[in-house]
Amino acid sequence: MAGLEQAHAISNAVGNAQNPTEVLYLVALHFVDQFLDFLETAVTTDELLSRQSQLSPGSTVGKHARHLLDHYRLLLQGVSDADSPASAASSAATAFPSSTRAAPPIHVNYDLRTRNLAAETSHSACVESFEQLRAQLRHVTAQGRGVDAERVVRLHATTPVQVEVGSTFARELWFASFHAVHHFALIRVIATGELGVTVPKDFGVAPATLVHRQEEASKL
Repeated sequence: MAGLEQAHAISNAVGNAQNPTEVLYLVALHFVDQFLDFLETAVTTDELLSRQSQLSPGSTVGKHARHLLDHYRLLLQGVSDADSPASAASSAATAFPSSTRAAPPIHVNYDLRTRNLAAETSHSACVESFEQLRAQLRHVTAQGRGVDAERVVRLHATTPVQVEVGSTFARELWFASFHAVHHFALIRVIATGELGVTVPKDFGVAPATLVHRQEEASKL
């Protein structure tokens, strides 16, 4: 049944994880690798990456790729900024003793854009960007073991009114992956419906759907 291979692959990837952050790191890594494989086997040229969609005017595979990449990068950059020496010095200046001082909150604003436009139009730049993301995920999270799942995130959003809400690192890492799968589904429509390339049946299918398919198949 379509999707079972993907469900097994995700399950195998996280099978030995020790904490929620490690699970979500491995899931994110799986999706990054899946997209790199897509760039190697399906959308393999600058022209395919940047061809304008007629089904979704203004969209291209490259624009979707850059957008989902931004969300991961902005979250990870927030961690790096929060853990920078300047941030640590600011936290040390608080009145709390070091034994009770919490890690500084991670500030994230997904409305910012990295302006990595080359990843939208250059196949090689897109591949390089996702390879860099894979390395950034590994480094910033220490392979899922270096950031507390419950570490505080302060999320800044334009609604269009500016608001700030609380979240956690694990929740936002999961959001980045779930958001990526949503864009995989849109990319799939463009790739199969307009570019005429072959895409794996489970590409762009939400993990919950894969689990449901697995459960249904086990009943047969």
